[in-house]
Amino acid sequence: MYLFSQKAYSHDLYMHWKHSRVLISLLPSLSLPLCPSCLSSTHAPPPLIPLGPPVSSLSLSAQLGLCFQNLYEHEKAIALFEEDKVIMEETGNRGGVGWVMGNIALSLAEMGQNNKATRMFQKSMAISEKVGDKEAVCNASCNLAECLACAGEYADAVRHFKKAFQLAKDIDNETKADISAMGVGVMLRLQVLAEPAADPAAMPEYEVPLDFDNLADPLHLATSAKLEASLQGRILDPRLLEAIHHLATALAGGQGLARLHLAHAFFDAGLEDSATGFLQQYLARRVKHARTWCGGCGQTRSEDSPMLTCGGCGVVRFCSAEHQKMASKREHFGRSFNEKHKDMCGLLGKWRSKVVKDGLPEESLNEDMIAYLRNHNL
Repeated sequence: MYLFSQKAYSHDLYMHWKHSRVLISLLPSLSLPLCPSCLSSTHAPPPLIPLGPPVSSLSLSAQLGLCFQNLYEHEKAIALFEEDKVIMEETGNRGGVGWVMGNIALSLAEMGQNNKATRMFQKSMAISEKVGDKEAVCNASCNLAECLACAGEYADAVRHFKKAFQLAKDIDNETKADISAMGVGVMLRLQVLAEPAADPAAMPEYEVPLDFDNLADPLHLATSAKLEASLQGRILDPRLLEAIHHLATALAGGQGLARLHLAHAFFDAGLEDSATGFLQQYLARRVKHARTWCGGCGQTRSEDSPMLTCGGCGVVRFCSAEHQKMASKREHFGRSFNEKHKDMCGLLGKWRSKVVKDGLPEESLNEDMIAYLRNHNL
C-alpha cells in the first residue's frame, strides 16, 4: 500500500500536535511523499490507497489520521477519519467523503476486518465514480481487489485489477498501470492454483502475438512459454499465459517484484529453467538492496538507520521485532504480492553466503530454488 509519510515523520507530527498547535502551521510546509520503496525496482507495493486533496488542504483530524495510520495505530486513525467524514458530509464534499472512507477501509483491512473493509472500499469507489474521480476509482479498485484476494475471491480480484489497469492507462499513470498489471498476473496465477482447469485445451485460447523482433515486448515471454510448452507436448492453461503476459508488463515497467511472480508462473508451467532464471535475478537484487528498506512495512530507511537484521538469513532488515513478525504473516493486508519472509529466509541466506561471499555460480543453488518454488506458492 502507499503510505503518505515515513514513520519518523508521523511520530514527529504527532508529538507536535500533542504539545502545541504549531502542527497546523508545520504541515503545509512539509512534503509527505509516497513511500520510496513502493516505487523501487526491487520492491513493489500491493495496492494504492485512495488519494485525495493535497495534505496541506486537509483538516487537522484527517492529517492526524494519516499520521496514526502510518504508525499502525488504526483505531485512533479511524476515529479521526470518522470526524473528518462528518466535516466532509456537512460541507457537501462528496469526493472528500469517498477519500476518507477509503482510508477508513484501509485501516480496517490492516486490522484484519476484511469484510468491513471490502464493503467500505465498495462504497468509496461508488462515490468516486459518481463524482468522476478516475484516480480515486483506480486506487479503490486496487484496494478492493486486495481485499477480495484475501478472501480467496480471485476471479473478482482479477476483474478489479483489470479495471484499475484500464483507468490508470486512461489517466496516463504508468506506475499505477504497472502495479495493476502485476495484480492481474498474481491473481490469475492464484486463480489457476485454486481452480485448476480440467482440460486447458477446451478453454478459450489466450492469443499471444508471435513477435520475436521485439524481445523487450512483454508478449515475448508469454509467446516463449506457450511455444516451449507445446514443444514438450503440453498445453498451458490460458489464464497462466495471460498471467505471464501481465507480469512481464509489470516487470518492463520497473516493478522488480514481478521477477518473483514470473519465477512461480514459469514453474507452474513446468518450465524450470526460465523459473530459476527469474528467481536468480530476484535473489540477486533482493540481497543487494535489502539494507535500504524494512522487510515488514516496506518503508525505505538509510543504511545507517538503527534496524534489526534477520538472524536467519543475515540479509533482511526490520524496523522492529513487530515488523519482523509482520513480514511472515500472510493475513497482513497487502501480503499477496510478497513472499512470507520465513519461507524465503533460508534461500536468501544461502545466496548471501554461497553466491555473494564464496563466489559460487548462481546455478549451484538451482536445487534449492526448485525446492522453494515447489513448496511455496506465495
